[in-house]
Amino acid sequence: MTNELFPDDLSPDDLTPEERWSLFAGQTARIEWRELAPLFARGQVVLVDPALDLVDVAVAVADDNKSLVESWMQKAQFGLLDTKTAGTWAEGHTPIWAVVVHPWVLAQARQIQ
Repeated sequence: MTNELFPDDLSPDDLTPEERWSLFAGQTARIEWRELAPLFARGQVVLVDPALDLVDVAVAVADDNKSLVESWMQKAQFGLLDTKTAGTWAEGHTPIWAVVVHPWVLAQARQIQ
């Protein structure tokens, strides 16, 4: 199977840590709740605490860094999006940024500056 982002002879695993970070940074974008809602309904949206760097989290998940992810989970900084937060986001007043780390969508509320 060919990945559009990579030539046939290169995979994401062939990238250096810096290249992987850049890849995820380039794929991180603002998203509207209406785009996230179907993914939330399927249990695919992971809430990332605003104190964490969303791209760093994406790299850790992609790299299967279990100890780091477990640490965030224990601190309630990483986990499936809960219904209370989803309800707040559905109101449309919260800027949401997201990045896909298949099969998950990592989502994070951002402060308006």
